[in-house]
Amino acid sequence: MLFYTGTTLAAAMYIVGAVEIVLTYMAPWLSIFGDFTKDANIMYNNFRVYGSILLVIMGCIVFVGVKFVNKFAGVALACVIFSIIAVYVGIFTNIKGNDKLHMCILGNRLLKDIDLGNCTKDRGSGLWNIFCENGECDEYFKESNVSIVQGIRGLESGVLFENLMPSFLENGQYIAYGREPKDYEKTKENSYNQVMADITTSFTILIGIFFPSVTGIMAGSNRSGDLADAQKSIPIGTICAILTTSTVYLSCVVFGQSIGGKLVVANIAWPNQWVILIGSFLSTLGAGLQSLTGAPRLLQAIAKDQIIPFLQPFAVSSKRGEPTRALLLTLCICQCGILLGNVDILAPLLSMFFLMCYGFVIWLVLFKHCYEHLIGVHDSVSITGYYH
Repeated sequence: MLFYTGTTLAAAMYIVGAVEIVLTYMAPWLSIFGDFTKDANIMYNNFRVYGSILLVIMGCIVFVGVKFVNKFAGVALACVIFSIIAVYVGIFTNIKGNDKLHMCILGNRLLKDIDLGNCTKDRGSGLWNIFCENGECDEYFKESNVSIVQGIRGLESGVLFENLMPSFLENGQYIAYGREPKDYEKTKENSYNQVMADITTSFTILIGIFFPSVTGIMAGSNRSGDLADAQKSIPIGTICAILTTSTVYLSCVVFGQSIGGKLVVANIAWPNQWVILIGSFLSTLGAGLQSLTGAPRLLQAIAKDQIIPFLQPFAVSSKRGEPTRALLLTLCICQCGILLGNVDILAPLLSMFFLMCYGFVIWLVLFKHCYEHLIGVHDSVSITGYYH
């Protein structure tokens, strides 16, 4: 049940993520409740509305059957692979940086909502009007110079090694170059247009947010009933998935994720940013469909084993062999997750379900191994030599 609940909430996270990609990077004008850049609650309300609509559409697709989902999965996979290739090609074609994105910097602090033409401290300029209310200028503004810097600096600049260093911030601290306290510590209530961290970060918190992105490697177990040779396919597929995704995810951490409200990987991608945006959107949709396809089958399998008696009604299949009742319950739970409206809340929540599930699996394998060693009985593992 832990794995089922985690998979169901993962579908909610993927759906909210897909909506976020569309509204934030592709079509901000689709916002229903106004300018979401000014108020995070406006953004979350948009996610709830569009996420609910998308859930209904995806639920209908899954209801049609697993064969239809598999056809879409092939298209989504091709787009994702092309997007990944485009990112790596773009990294080396932009090795010296590019001029697609520039940022206005005050001292070492990043500024937002400022036209580059107004990136000056001249009296009467847009920046001066922001920091000098009632004729009294902010101390940091008076002491610091403003400059325009490249947003995409390229590998030759040494940014690769800078990204390897940890840079945890507390809620309300400024985003700044370097680690000088005077640059990132907030000293007064008015932050003007300086970019701040909106959440306190630490290694543990970021693990909770990042962990759900690597749980897709277990998707094969969700669909074991549809595989011709599950015993052979699941271990091989899982190991290959771990190797592939680990390489991609680690490189994404090194090269960066977003800056100035735009995806870094989209700005450096070859031939243009739409390759990444469309690929990311289809990737999240595909992952959501896989979760909505696998979760009902997990619930149905649990119900058929009669491990939890009150789940027995969900063991029933439709005339087409689809777990319709389990799908309806899955959609209801997924809707509850979507109503949370925030990926940063959903991710740690479903991480707990997956971590507890994996923890119990590891504990049981260790217990089984120790027990067999004590009594001198050694059961065969699998044809691959691994527990899975």
